[in-house]
Amino acid sequence: MNYNEYTLQLFKILLQKKPFGIDEGVFAQAQNAYESVKKSNAPLEEIEKHMKALGAHAWPYWQAEREFKETHTREKEKSFFLDQLPDQLQKKYIAFQEGGGDIHNFRKGDDYEKAFTPEEDAILQETAVETASAMRDYVKNLATSDEKKEEYAQCIAKYTQELAGMKENLNELALLKEKNDAFAEEIDGQIDFFEKGFAEIEERPTKEKVQGKLEWYKGQIEGLS
Repeated sequence: MNYNEYTLQLFKILLQKKPFGIDEGVFAQAQNAYESVKKSNAPLEEIEKHMKALGAHAWPYWQAEREFKETHTREKEKSFFLDQLPDQLQKKYIAFQEGGGDIHNFRKGDDYEKAFTPEEDAILQETAVETASAMRDYVKNLATSDEKKEEYAQCIAKYTQELAGMKENLNELALLKEKNDAFAEEIDGQIDFFEKGFAEIEERPTKEKVQGKLEWYKGQIEGLS
C-alpha cells in the first residue's frame, strides 16, 4: 500500500466517524470529495486538502464525542468488553489487566504477545472493535437524549469556540511570514501539521500547543529584528 492509498484509507475511516450534529451539507461534500479523489487517483495533496476541510468543520463534534465517551462510558466500556469474551479468555484478560494491561493499549509490548495466543488475539481485536461501535452508539443515544442533549450542545459550543481561537492563532502565525520570510517554510509546515491534526492525519492539536508555537515564532522573529 503506497502513501496515497493509506491516506485514502484514513479518509474513509474519517467518514465512518461521522460526528453527531455536523452539518449534513458539509458531510455530503466530504463524501463526494472522497469518491472523486478515489476514482481520479488524485495526488496526495488533494486528498489531504479535502480531509483538512472536513476536519475544520468536524473537530468540535469529534472532541465533544470524545469528552462524553470519557465522562460517561469508561466503566461501561470495560464491562461491555469483558462481557463479550468467552469465560476462559475473560479470566485471562482480567488477570492481564490486573498486571497492568489496558483495553486501550493491550497490543503494546511483549507482555501481550506472551499472554495470549494468536487465536485469542483475534477474538480480543474483534471484541475491541465491537465495543468501540457499541460505545459510540451509546454516546449518540446519550447525547440526543432529553437528559443530556443540552450538556452535549454546551460541549460542542465549548470546542467550537476553542477551534475558532486556534484558527485565529494559525492566521496570526501565517502573518508572521510577512515580518521575516526566513521562517516561511517552517511556519507553513507547522500550520499544515495542525490542520492535518484537525483531520486526524497527524497528532490532535490543542489550544496550548497552537498558542505555544505562535509565541515561539513571535519570539524568534522579534529577536532577529
